[in-house]
Amino acid sequence: MKRPFFAPQIVTVLFVAAMMLTMSIASHAQYVMTANDAIGASSFNSAGTWNSGAAPAPGNTYSTAHWLLRSPATAGSYTFAGDSLTIGGTDGTGGAQPFSPVTANNDALIFKANGVTLTVNNLILDGGQIRDGNGDGQNAHLAGNISVTANGGAFLAQETNWIDAAISGSSVIYIGDNGSGGATRQIVFTSPANSFLGNIVMTNTHNNVAYSRLILAPGSLWNFTIGANGVNNSISGQGTLQLNGTLSFNLSGADNTVGDSWTIINQTTLSVSYGSSFAINGFTQNGTFWDTTANGVTYQFDTATGILSALPVPEPSTLALCGLGLAGLVAWKRRK
Repeated sequence: MKRPFFAPQIVTVLFVAAMMLTMSIASHAQYVMTANDAIGASSFNSAGTWNSGAAPAPGNTYSTAHWLLRSPATAGSYTFAGDSLTIGGTDGTGGAQPFSPVTANNDALIFKANGVTLTVNNLILDGGQIRDGNGDGQNAHLAGNISVTANGGAFLAQETNWIDAAISGSSVIYIGDNGSGGATRQIVFTSPANSFLGNIVMTNTHNNVAYSRLILAPGSLWNFTIGANGVNNSISGQGTLQLNGTLSFNLSGADNTVGDSWTIINQTTLSVSYGSSFAINGFTQNGTFWDTTANGVTYQFDTATGILSALPVPEPSTLALCGLGLAGLVAWKRRK
């Protein structure tokens, strides 16, 4: 029996391919922080405290592992070079933990310069938080994409934190205590590409709505999934909420029993305002109400209460009478 013959060139090609595959597998590593960044230092774009001993690089993933990751200390725009950055995550001793409002502040990514913009194309918020070490009247931006895991996460502000990144996930986001109640200590969501479908809980330790502030900026989007009676994601807690963007209600699975209702925004505990650019996708405004017809009923959102309700669809004759009444009122006013 003859042995198969391999030309030397083929053997060389196979050897090189195997070496390249081995090197590729070896280069795609997962790295974690081993200590907090010291004051004035940053592991965001340098070797810092990464166990790799090198600055973040493409092809690798990184986790703060419950340590404090500081931004660069000078204003400017910085992009994280790794394939992903997890805030929180596992430290190798038992896995990530669900976020708690009393979680130590060191489990965080912190802005450390006024006017800094951080871009992370794949930021994973896994039981950690985004916060800052600046002050009133200052600002910082976070761009890219944020994915919130089942462990949730939080945003805390001592300045205006512009969250320009698109947020996804379906667990819970906490808007935390801003420390002083200052009017410029606020979190601002700006992305029109947000797809997050979980709850927002505004919380503070001062029992005062001024100590937790969230703004939905003009042009931004926030999503709600409506299900059985009373089943939906919501915004709740204690804080100040300013709605200048667009809400989107997914009614495809919503119950259509007249009288059902859903608390979208708990305005019994939140201080809520609606700006002139506020809107609801597919709904028509009628004073404080926003209405649409779906599933054989009228769904009506009341900005005075933050509640969405299922109402009967008006009969055509009723609509006609309303139209005649309105026309008569206009004619009467013209005669006067």
